Amino acid sequence: MVPSLGLRMDLFAIARNNGPRLVADLNAATGALSTADRPALERFAKRVEDEGRISINMRQGVLLSFLVSGRHQNIYEWAAARSARSTKAAPDIMREQLGPYYERRTVFDGFFARGDELRYGALNIGGAGATRYGSYCSVVKDATARALEVAYLRADSLRTYMVPGPAVDGAAVEADAASHPARHCLAARKHAGAVVRTADAAWPALLCNDDDYVEAIFHGDLAADAIECVRMTGADHEALYEFAFEEFSIRLSKAERLEIDTFVMIIDALDHRGIRLEVV
Repeated sequence: MVPSLGLRMDLFAIARNNGPRLVADLNAATGALSTADRPALERFAKRVEDEGRISINMRQGVLLSFLVSGRHQNIYEWAAARSARSTKAAPDIMREQLGPYYERRTVFDGFFARGDELRYGALNIGGAGATRYGSYCSVVKDATARALEVAYLRADSLRTYMVPGPAVDGAAVEADAASHPARHCLAARKHAGAVVRTADAAWPALLCNDDDYVEAIFHGDLAADAIECVRMTGADHEALYEFAFEEFSIRLSKAERLEIDTFVMIIDALDHRGIRLEVV
């Protein structure tokens, strides 16, 4: 039976209850491999268990706002804050911001208890994360994740758990949801076939990339001080750092200058908060 609060699914209760079954699923996936392949899956699961963090990819402006205000806003909070200074209602602002994803996003969130308080990220063991959502990858401290209500799903929620209507495939959500302590079971079960054919060094990109990732859904306030580090690719960092701190003779467009100046402000804000910048 699906645990619920009222008529809405309690995602986090489901994730907690799924722990024993996910452990059994991982054991079965490991047992199905050849003796030669089992160590790779065991290493991968252990690495996710030890190093798996929630990461949130952000665009420049979003990250700077987060660092300056000290508090993360989900889409509902962001729209409400904008609406307070706008002639438009928050739902209209959300609709414009999310475009074709608006209906699926609100239907998915509305399926769950306290759905308008949910926050989204991805399971990450290194690398710059799902950069299509933003080139700055903010990594949440493990101690913070353990204190939050967190559920992991095997893939992007809007692409994986929606059916025509649109509506939410509750049975699929119930089958996959994993708690933070069981996140390695879900990740290893998902990638059991690929892990044994992939070098250990490439596992971060296998687990979290632009096209595929284990989605992290969590509830609770997220402060900037809960960020362990911010990662960006070497190519992005080199281009921005060169124009910000080394090359002053090249004339930039207004848009390029804004990007460079925002990068400098991000660097200063990270230093101020004691958050390290990792170039990967």
